[in-house]
Amino acid sequence: MKRVCIIALDALEYDLVEEFNLENIKQWEYGKIDVSTFKDLATPVIWASFISGLEPEKHGINIQEIPKWRNPIIDKLRQLSIKIKLDRFKGKGKILRKLGFERRAFYEKAVEEFRNRKIVTLFRIIPNARALSVPPYQKWIDRETQLLLRDAVEKEERRSIFEEHVWNIFELKRKECLNIISEGRWNLFMVHFMFTDLLGHVYAGDLTKMFGVYIKADQLVEEIKKIIKDETLLLVVSDHGMKTFGKGTYGEHSNHGFYSSNVQLNLTNPKITDFFDLIVKTLTAHTKHP
Repeated sequence: MKRVCIIALDALEYDLVEEFNLENIKQWEYGKIDVSTFKDLATPVIWASFISGLEPEKHGINIQEIPKWRNPIIDKLRQLSIKIKLDRFKGKGKILRKLGFERRAFYEKAVEEFRNRKIVTLFRIIPNARALSVPPYQKWIDRETQLLLRDAVEKEERRSIFEEHVWNIFELKRKECLNIISEGRWNLFMVHFMFTDLLGHVYAGDLTKMFGVYIKADQLVEEIKKIIKDETLLLVVSDHGMKTFGKGTYGEHSNHGFYSSNVQLNLTNPKITDFFDLIVKTLTAHTKHP
């Protein structure tokens, strides 16, 4: 294989791919990725392990330690509440916002923290590597999307605004992704899509709506398959899945991800960190790396 193309579909659930029988996503080989040992099933933590091949304790990205409030005293109190398990009480953030305290742009801070650590990633090792909104290597979500997600979860009447916003972002990224792949000036290309996670958080208990989301994902992979060149390893990967909790329709992260490949890889219950060596060896057989 001369190239590797990675389609990262955040929170794509293995069980739903099977239930909906999504042939484009499933490809030649597919299965679950084991992330059960991760303390935080969080987007920046797991993808940091994927692009670096390092466990969380080695790459050091910890969502609990990244400041979430602009006021340092409030953030210290937040971290204390986590230690004594008061963080389980809901509604504290809403009260603090009403009192005038502002949340920090958490995802931007995660990117800054990752860069400051100077972690060796696929994009440093592989010549002509390109990335499109890959967390936490790059910014992958904005403040507006976060706020709209919160509104959609808290107020059902706000959900349609959130849906329109998510699909608009998806369409822009889809076009940019297809253009980059078509241009062909890359040995490694990785793109991250967030719509499967964002909509999964509000649709997880509604199979009809989840089917619509997953059909869009399957159609995206089909489009990409039509334009990638021969001798390209196409990987579809998710960091974790999405499951329902309680009696509501909202989703939370499950402790397994998903992978598929257009060639036989002979993987058995791989860990998210296993793909780093696989990709490097595919493209740079004689390159040494940490």
